[in-house]
Amino acid sequence: MDEILTKTSFRDFLVEKGELQPDVARRLQEEYSGSKKSIVDIVLAKGLLDEIKLRDLLAEYTGLRVGDVPFGLSQKTFKFLDFKNCYRYRIVTYDVGDDLVRIATDNPLNLEMREVVDFLERARGIKIELYVVTKSELIQLLNNYTQGLLDNQEVGAEQINNLKETYGEIYTEVSQAPILTKEEQEKAKELEDQIKDQAKAAPQQESSLEMRAAAETRAQEVKEMGLMEDSYSAEQKSWLKMLQEKVESVEQLEKIINSRDIPRMVAAFVHYAIYTKASDIHIEPMTNKIRVRYRIDGVLQEVIEMEKNLLPALVSRIKILALLKIDEHRIPQDGQFRVTFESRMVDLRISMLPTVYGEKVVIRILDVSSGRLTLDQLGIQGMTKQKVERNIKRSNGMILSTGPTGSGKSTTLFSILGIVSTPGVNVITLEDPVEYHIPGVNQVQTRPDIGFTFATGLRSILRQDPNIVMVGEIRDGETAELAVHASLTGHLVLSTLHTNDAPSAIPRLIDMGIEPFLITSSLVLVMAQRLCRKICDHCRSQIELPVEKAQEIKQYLVNVPEEHIKLVNVDLNKMKFSKGLGCDYCKDTGYKGRIGVYEALEMSEQLQELALKKASGVDIFEKAVEEGMITMRQDAFLKALQGMTTLDEVYRVTTK
Repeated sequence: MDEILTKTSFRDFLVEKGELQPDVARRLQEEYSGSKKSIVDIVLAKGLLDEIKLRDLLAEYTGLRVGDVPFGLSQKTFKFLDFKNCYRYRIVTYDVGDDLVRIATDNPLNLEMREVVDFLERARGIKIELYVVTKSELIQLLNNYTQGLLDNQEVGAEQINNLKETYGEIYTEVSQAPILTKEEQEKAKELEDQIKDQAKAAPQQESSLEMRAAAETRAQEVKEMGLMEDSYSAEQKSWLKMLQEKVESVEQLEKIINSRDIPRMVAAFVHYAIYTKASDIHIEPMTNKIRVRYRIDGVLQEVIEMEKNLLPALVSRIKILALLKIDEHRIPQDGQFRVTFESRMVDLRISMLPTVYGEKVVIRILDVSSGRLTLDQLGIQGMTKQKVERNIKRSNGMILSTGPTGSGKSTTLFSILGIVSTPGVNVITLEDPVEYHIPGVNQVQTRPDIGFTFATGLRSILRQDPNIVMVGEIRDGETAELAVHASLTGHLVLSTLHTNDAPSAIPRLIDMGIEPFLITSSLVLVMAQRLCRKICDHCRSQIELPVEKAQEIKQYLVNVPEEHIKLVNVDLNKMKFSKGLGCDYCKDTGYKGRIGVYEALEMSEQLQELALKKASGVDIFEKAVEEGMITMRQDAFLKALQGMTTLDEVYRVTTK
């Protein structure tokens, strides 16, 4: 009973519109004749139309309007419809007024549902307007409706589960355009099966954890089909061509959004993000709109807003590119897709997160072909640079880089690896994930899902006769202990640790269960860092600072060694600061690019004594400063005096 009998059937309507080939329509007629399945579900399940297109065609066919529905429901909506009818007829009330009620459905062809709505209108003496939405939107509304009833204790979880058993689990029916053609799917499946068969048939000695991880990695590479041009699907190849279309302004971006061409829209977002040197794209569903923000130079900036009804198609297109499950909307998903952009290889790391307003998407952009930065380019200078250069030449010991997520710790370690990686040295890294590829370095991807963690990987690679080992992050006591012992047995170990400053690394290792005497024997250098935005060179302007403020800064720098002041070429008697006025080049922010601010704690006898006494981070910090350590704030002030950054940035990134 899902056809409107007074018109040409919806199936024939699709043929007339050129959206369905006549032979396909005939096959559907033969295959589903007598079936209770709706043509709406069949078209979606077969991947013949995406949700947005199908919704618009349904609205045109039935003469109904497309619903721009909110995803937060008021208390009134819970009382108008019996929740059983919501599941049975796939309808949800989303707006209740004094004389008008709005109801959303994803299948306006269902005659029984239409009769129920007409009956309610007559029985309650109120006007009811029916709106067409996508299945994804209906599911989200139904989720919020159900949760509201549960929160108000108007129904129980058991009643909801019984309804799902009676009328079917609507979630599992959602599907859109296939990711690959049938032939491409079969080919990818064959390759996956071959790799898995090879892994199973491998000799017993190759069944170790690291070998299984390698087999899993190869299988994943085939599954992602994004490492070689020949392995891209037709869908992906078509999108890659769109990515090359230049998008260099928000106006161009708006024009593409107004065209409602979803594939071009996604390509435009990525192109403009790479053009503006953004590190992340945030596509965030709100109550009645979609907000798109870019993280540029470490700060999120709002770029554009879009209509909420574009979200399902937008999310599905991104999932298709990353080969994620497009019919899964309830749990987070992560994927990856490598693209070629102006002769550069760029990795897109995609994260999906269900929120109350729909799925939030974050696309992280990694330029894997970008060159390695030198210590000077990173911002390591003066006596701090001397400490780093002195300790990375050691044959053993542990060097740690500390700071919060996104402070550039890994980039610093990769730069160090580029310096120490020579033909006569065996360098092995353990990373999760491998973000940048370094020539001459053996990089290993950990896989916690199969038990190949930093700790188990570290045990394995120590049997590979390494000179230098880099562990992506010390997250637990086991990894910390193995790293310490590796540094004591003739290896130079590099790793990262989450602490606010360099001196705090010592108490942190003790908290992890590492004996103080082992720390004093292994730890040689701890670097802490933050990232400051650099002043735009195109709109730089010198500023006047109040005398009192200048004196305050000068007093803060009074204990910086004279040698360091000379090395960074700063005159404390002529304090000059700058700022960016804002221009087209920097998008009126006054900043372009970022520079690191550092502090480096080199272990001395006095610091070792404090570690043995399990002294606090404050005591260690005071002793390190007394011995000449330049703190992050001091380094930041000096960079502001050099004209690299502003005082606003100094206070923003170095205030605890």
